[in-house]
This record gives sequence, structure tokens and C-alpha cells, in this order.
Amino acid sequence: MPTSTRFKKSSFSAANSDCVEVDITRHTLRDSKNPGQTLTGDVRGLIAHVRYRKSSFSGGNSNCVEIAPGLRAVRDSKHHRALACDVRALVRFVRSGQVL
Repeated sequence: MPTSTRFKKSSFSAANSDCVEVDITRHTLRDSKNPGQTLTGDVRGLIAHVRYRKSSFSGGNSNCVEIAPGLRAVRDSKHHRALACDVRALVRFVRSGQVL
């Protein structure tokens, strides 16, 4: 994984280290009015506008996974080894019931 990778912890994460962090530097952006054109680049300045989606199966506690559009990498805050993935592949994996 490139050394320029930057991770951002969701504002919905608890104060402890039970959270998932998202790579904020490798997103692809597009204008919803013109979805054919995309912009790829450093979008750290836009992170305040990212909307995370929490699973409807998550409980009231903060032990959950939230996904932002354009997800490219996730990691556990306690163990800084990153997992790069495509969001569609991650959703298929979760839906298959392979996540404990």
C-alpha cells in the first residue's frame, strides 16, 4: 500500500479503539448530473462532506462498520494493517454471511 495513504476515523466511532478507518486519499468523485466524467485525486479537503452508511443490522452500540462512497481501504485502529478492497466486493462478502 502506498505510503501516501491517509486514514480517517468516522465521527460516529467511539472514544475507544473499536472502529474502522477509511482511506480518504484514494476516492473517485463524479458529478451526479454528469456521471460519465470522474475526478480521481486527493480529496482530504472534502472529507467533511462524506456521508457514511451504517448497516441496518448494527446495534445501538458503536461496534459497527460504516462505509463511505468510493471506499478503497479499511483498517482496524488497534491493528494498523490495511485491507484494500472494492466496495462491491466487500458488500458481497458481508451479504454472504462469512463475517462473524
